[in-house]
Amino acid sequence: MPGCPRLPRFAIVGLPDKAVGESRERVQAALSAMCLALPPKRITINLSHADLPNEGSYYDLPIALAPLAALGVTDAEQLGDFLAVGELSLDARIVGSPRPAHSRPRVSR
Repeated sequence: MPGCPRLPRFAIVGLPDKAVGESRERVQAALSAMCLALPPKRITINLSHADLPNEGSYYDLPIALAPLAALGVTDAEQLGDFLAVGELSLDARIVGSPRPAHSRPRVSR
């Protein structure tokens, strides 16, 4: 977007599937559309977790929120109270996506 600062490049690691790998492009386009000024650092998003599959576009929103919280753009402590799931459009709108079974809150009695 003209007049907006250039965003840092970032990588997604942890054996993501194709949709998660494409999240990098969607997230960068969405952050660029918001004209956020982020420091020129290399950012690595680590999705490795032995118990959960790393598949689906619903990782876009948490992938976008992670560097924003780490860089102090949003309040990381407040984000800890929420489950963020959603696909991002290229213009930074959140597109609803079905919540994966493994992200549903579990209730025990």
